[in-house]
Amino acid sequence: MVDYNSWSAHKQSLAHLKQYVASLEGFDPATLTREDEMAYWINLYNATTLRLILDAYPVDSIKDIGGLLRSPWKKDLVTVDGRSLSLNEIENDILRPRFQDPRIHFALNCAAVSCPPLAPFAFTGDKLDQQLEQVTQAAVVHPAFVSLDSSGDRVRVQLSKIFDWYAGDWEEGGGVRGFLARYRPSDRALLLDADSRLEYNDYDWKLNALVPPPR
Repeated sequence: MVDYNSWSAHKQSLAHLKQYVASLEGFDPATLTREDEMAYWINLYNATTLRLILDAYPVDSIKDIGGLLRSPWKKDLVTVDGRSLSLNEIENDILRPRFQDPRIHFALNCAAVSCPPLAPFAFTGDKLDQQLEQVTQAAVVHPAFVSLDSSGDRVRVQLSKIFDWYAGDWEEGGGVRGFLARYRPSDRALLLDADSRLEYNDYDWKLNALVPPPR
């Protein structure tokens, strides 16, 4: 959860965030190694999302930003190497197709309660695999993202809607079931049992705020 109240009231912290985003915009990611470039785009996405929220704050949800005809994810928010980019383009035109690593979904934060938690660090190329494993493990063992109910005749696997929206991203690792079994070995048999039923939770788009925004 993010303390948007304190952040929005602290001008120096706001300035630091905007300077950080500007510094990323001024860098050419094509000059980086694969790991450094992937970390770059994740950091740019998360920092830009924070800036978007704080520029509009107070809001109850990221979905309150934008308009009827343009979602906040489709707004041009940053410019990299002369190209204007939206959050949607960073995620779906760059990160997902270029790097094809489903752990990306646990590194990106969309400022909503149902998003994986915002990591308390920036991603770096030299630690990227370790950091991606850390945020993925933290998410898939949390009941808000994965929970199993074996009390009835049939095991029910309750999942975050993320696993449904991006179903194709898990296929290389054995699908959603195979991916989760890797991170939850004690539940492996239940997860891989084709008779267990996958169900997806409603997504909570309320702001991931530590305290409610002021009225």
